[in-house]
Amino acid sequence: MDVSELKEGANAEVRAAIVQLFETEQFYEICPQCNVTVKEDKDEYKCITHGVVNPAYALRVSGILDDGTACVRCVAFKETAEKILGMDVNRAKDLVLRKGVPALFA
Repeated sequence: MDVSELKEGANAEVRAAIVQLFETEQFYEICPQCNVTVKEDKDEYKCITHGVVNPAYALRVSGILDDGTACVRCVAFKETAEKILGMDVNRAKDLVLRKGVPALFA
């Protein structure tokens, strides 16, 4: 499917170049047992299935895709975000702690 054919809210697979990545929040908390996003509540993280958990972290990357027909903003999560950055979440967190967020996109 071409980017120009996408409809708002649609899920689709496209082949496109990443022309820009944004320095937004790259990490979010997930349940270490089921990988569902957890919510912070009174200094605790709660999974809807497993209750209070010590969260694991996952990656989120947002940017602009261009396939030559149009540009579109995209957001990639977990394994797809790791593939885009070429590193797993643990390496990404370490890099951000040592060198700052811009190092992820160098």
